[in-house]
Amino acid sequence: MLSMRIEFGFGGGGGGGGEGGGVGGVANHAASHEPSGTGVKAARFNVLVAGGSDDQQRESLHWSAQLPRLLEPQGVHAFVARCGKEVVSLVEQEAIHAALVDLSVPRDASDASDPGGMWLLRVCRRLPRRPPLVIVNGSRQPQRQAQRLLNEALRHGAFAVVNQPQSLEALLAVIRRILDRQHQGQWPKQPPTPPL
Repeated sequence: MLSMRIEFGFGGGGGGGGEGGGVGGVANHAASHEPSGTGVKAARFNVLVAGGSDDQQRESLHWSAQLPRLLEPQGVHAFVARCGKEVVSLVEQEAIHAALVDLSVPRDASDASDPGGMWLLRVCRRLPRRPPLVIVNGSRQPQRQAQRLLNEALRHGAFAVVNQPQSLEALLAVIRRILDRQHQGQWPKQPPTPPL
């Protein structure tokens, strides 16, 4: 089987090549299937993005606002959730390949003061079909506290923890790692089947 490395066409890294291969510089078309219940055409790869508080999500420079716009032209669809409960609902209903969740995302949309990032990790761990979950820690913390967070998140099943992403390249690199580890460096042939 011919293996092709998937590269995003941003910043560093060249384009992937070949039939059905990478995204950089190659015209790729999204698959023609539709996610369950949405009527939106699904892309070859579905990412769930859950930013922090509503204030952070409204900021055009926040990673959760920039990432979906950056991924869409590459054939990656981003589902956006406002709170932890929406994340759980989307994971249960849609074919999600990866989830990037801000640590400060509220557990419930009605109570932004209750951060739900770690709660979400514990809940998603028990779901029958859970995507690799990446925790994004946007707050500045002492190194010891950041290390405790990393250990706890990994213990609860996080794929990775990204501390204070200064650029979107750090998040894109994690998505590349998910593709490499979960899909042998290739776009998934079909999205995971949502539960009935």
